[in-house]
Amino acid sequence: MTTISAITPVADAQLLQALTACLVERLLLPRPLSPQVSTALAGNYSTSEAEYEVFFAEKLSALDDYEIDLTFSPQFTPKPADFDAIFSVVGVQHVSQTDMATLLVSVLNQVASVPVVLPSGATVAFPLHEVMLQRFLKLLFLTDVVPPVLAEALQVKTIPAAVAVRLAYCVRQSIYRLDKYAQSFAALIQHFASKTTMTLEKTVFVHEFIQTYKPATLADMLRQLDALIASCEADMVTAVERSYHHEEIKAGSAGSDDDFIEAETIRVSYRNTIRLCQLIKADLV
Repeated sequence: MTTISAITPVADAQLLQALTACLVERLLLPRPLSPQVSTALAGNYSTSEAEYEVFFAEKLSALDDYEIDLTFSPQFTPKPADFDAIFSVVGVQHVSQTDMATLLVSVLNQVASVPVVLPSGATVAFPLHEVMLQRFLKLLFLTDVVPPVLAEALQVKTIPAAVAVRLAYCVRQSIYRLDKYAQSFAALIQHFASKTTMTLEKTVFVHEFIQTYKPATLADMLRQLDALIASCEADMVTAVERSYHHEEIKAGSAGSDDDFIEAETIRVSYRNTIRLCQLIKADLV
């Protein structure tokens, strides 16, 4: 169990130092090179994997900031593990714009390059440019203030630590700036924390469901869950055909192993969605 930090800006020097250290640690972890980045390097700069190290060391600095951001944005998009590490430090506090500028400079001073693992398995040093770090920090929403009703909901002591930490990230999303959705999600968090077994999977699903379908009331949510279940069940019946977007391709591939593998992948996804919808419905009644 955990208690999320109070809803105040990160002004304490020790806490800001801890946040800086956490960011440095996350950035220095070796990460696979994103396939999207590999595709962009090949398509835009005619650069093969054998040329990556030279490109990073000698040619990257010649690119404009917008080119760097466009090409390498997938590499510097935070992952769930980043959210969990960072918000275990920050909680529901937010960072002022002044502290954010300090944070940016401090991290850049400590991280000149980050390790990137190439498809071959080799690890190369990747220069960290300011625009890359700016993107990484922006997508953490550290300057966004958590609505008080949601900050209060996260104080419930029966919320498992892993769930509370992920929620400290989720509740910063723009949809919760609208009071009706902040109130709705807060009520659901408190309900789940007191009535059911809260898991990270179910909690994230509810958050994503609210973002997508925007239920205004509990009745809306139950109706929309039923509609999503029905939609998934119907789509599973036509999963084979849904793999193709052109009639000639569909006709030429029908009955192939790839056809059935793709269809089963779609079905597995739908079954998982149905399972989660049914779990949430059971939790709400």
